[in-house]
Amino acid sequence: MHCPRARSYQLFFYLIVTPLVIAALFVLFARRDDLILDRHHNLLELRHSTLRGRTRVQHKLEHLQEAELQSRKLRKENKTYYRVALVLNGGMDAGTHPITSSYTDGNGSKRAVDAINAWLAQDVDSGQQQA
Repeated sequence: MHCPRARSYQLFFYLIVTPLVIAALFVLFARRDDLILDRHHNLLELRHSTLRGRTRVQHKLEHLQEAELQSRKLRKENKTYYRVALVLNGGMDAGTHPITSSYTDGNGSKRAVDAINAWLAQDVDSGQQQA
């Protein structure tokens, strides 16, 4: 015979405790990182948003030299993880700054680095040529 009290504890755990733990983890770890590159305003802006708040860091776009791929190899898993970093060559924050604090697997970070560097390499003529 099953004990009715044990059954009520199980029900409490599955209906109350589990959703609360999942919600707490979501609040702690949900994060959105945005990179805005604006040639018109000479602006580079990094926005980090969580459910607990937002931060925003701005630099002059002219100080952005390139994006680079940073890697971290875990020996235990024999796997390499990547993240995107921005190299600033001027201003008070000159140096290398990662866009995110975490590393991920897959080729998403490489694609992002390639896209940022391709955008930076575009020859943009702000003046209209008159014939």
